[in-house]
Amino acid sequence: MKLYHGSQREITETNKTRAIYFSTDIEVAKEYALGLDDCGNYNDESWIYSIEIDETKITKEDDFYHFDCIGYQNYNKMADIVHNEESDYYCIKSVNKLTLIENYKNEL
Repeated sequence: MKLYHGSQREITETNKTRAIYFSTDIEVAKEYALGLDDCGNYNDESWIYSIEIDETKITKEDDFYHFDCIGYQNYNKMADIVHNEESDYYCIKSVNKLTLIENYKNEL
């Protein structure tokens, strides 16, 4: 299964002790990377990455509030791949390699 991550900065190497959140929808990753706020501010550039995961290794987390902070507050206790159906996001515990899909300047 392919997942996407949007970032406002280039990721040259991954931190093995920091989880990363992903979506199955590349458009969601692009919106996140854009960072558009209520005041019309947005990030100068976007980087969109992908990763392939093994669907048989997914752990479900039904509680969105627990899922939302799992990669930051409960990193040592979390499963390798966690999915929350309500948000349809995935949290990956250790990302070894990201594949850059595209990089572009944001202009609205």
